[in-house]
Amino acid sequence: MTMTLGEKIKKYRQARGLSQEQLSEKLSVSRQAVTKWESDKGIPDIHNLQAIAKLFNVSLDSLLAMDEKIGSIVLKEEIDIEKYKKTGKARSKYDISFSFGMQKIKLHQF
Repeated sequence: MTMTLGEKIKKYRQARGLSQEQLSEKLSVSRQAVTKWESDKGIPDIHNLQAIAKLFNVSLDSLLAMDEKIGSIVLKEEIDIEKYKKTGKARSKYDISFSFGMQKIKLHQF
């Protein structure tokens, strides 16, 4: 089963015998921030991620790593080069956004 970032933070916190309040004090954030992270309603910024990894003696890679492999997606579509030269935009009828931290891939058709 894949563990989310929030589940990992909670697991490491509990393994150290820390309450959410104690963790929040060590990181200089609110207890509510820790609650949001652990419930995957928010994510720590890069500085807090580094502090969490250091506190729990884990690498950022292991903290952020997903248990599942993410495959690659290749979309091939003709792009009007002349339009691209004029506008600087290669936007086709598809607009793609990736969010690897949350494991979401969105494909919007225009």
